[in-house]
Amino acid sequence: MATVEYQLTKRELILTATLRIVLRARTLVAIGYLLFMGLLLIWFGDAYRIIGWVCLALAMLWPLIFLRAIQRIVNANPVLTSKITMHFDEVGIVSVSPGYRSEREWLSFFGWSHSDKYFFLKVDKLGTPITIPKRAFTDAQLKMFFEQLSHINHNQAHAPRRDQ
Repeated sequence: MATVEYQLTKRELILTATLRIVLRARTLVAIGYLLFMGLLLIWFGDAYRIIGWVCLALAMLWPLIFLRAIQRIVNANPVLTSKITMHFDEVGIVSVSPGYRSEREWLSFFGWSHSDKYFFLKVDKLGTPITIPKRAFTDAQLKMFFEQLSHINHNQAHAPRRDQ
């Protein structure tokens, strides 16, 4: 069983989560749709112009709305920024922090991805991630962790997406 310890700051949790949400294809399509509709309605003119400006304003503010929502979640849950000790082996992950303990088998995760700095283990069909910084791992532990990630998605190893 390998053990790693890490602590995420509020800033890195908020920025990482906001980027992951805003850069999702469905979010970019929705923002693009609002921009297109806003420009189209402004071009039509007259009574439609004000609705067009509202669409443009909403498209511009959407990332800030996500940022604020995530900021409220992180501020309301101190366990997200507490020091976490994580043990992992071929069965799963055990995470422990003050007032919190979680045990999950690899098969209970819905997927995973990683960026240059983080692993994201998806805990539900919505893609809600557990964020684990790569800096917490030694090179040997990192190799072992990648091997264990192959147990996610019912033992079907897959090439991970490179998310932010």
